[in-house]
Amino acid sequence: MQTQAHTQAALQAQMEAQERADVWWGSLLHTQFEDGAIDVAWDEFVRLFRAKFVPEHIQDRMEQEFLALTQGSKTVLKYEARFAKLSKYAPHIVIDERRKAKNFCDGPYAITEDEASGV
Repeated sequence: MQTQAHTQAALQAQMEAQERADVWWGSLLHTQFEDGAIDVAWDEFVRLFRAKFVPEHIQDRMEQEFLALTQGSKTVLKYEARFAKLSKYAPHIVIDERRKAKNFCDGPYAITEDEASGV
């Protein structure tokens, strides 16, 4: 019974979040893109979305977690997945793919070329 209540509460929260995001996006379209041209780069959309819906202290915490991230005992795949998720909170550090790759490989547990190629 409690699981059903949790599921219902989660669905309700999801619907409310969707509604808030829809209202925000509609307002953004109306105020910033009045001419009807929606020419916004994905990175800019993500920046605007995070500024609105992700509290600054959470963004800061995720950036700090990214800066402290090491492979440790994680598999390369798990490390890469966490790296990819957290790097989104530090775009000023991973400005381009070259810097992103350098940051990925230069950790204390840098991967070998064979590991990177899946050999």
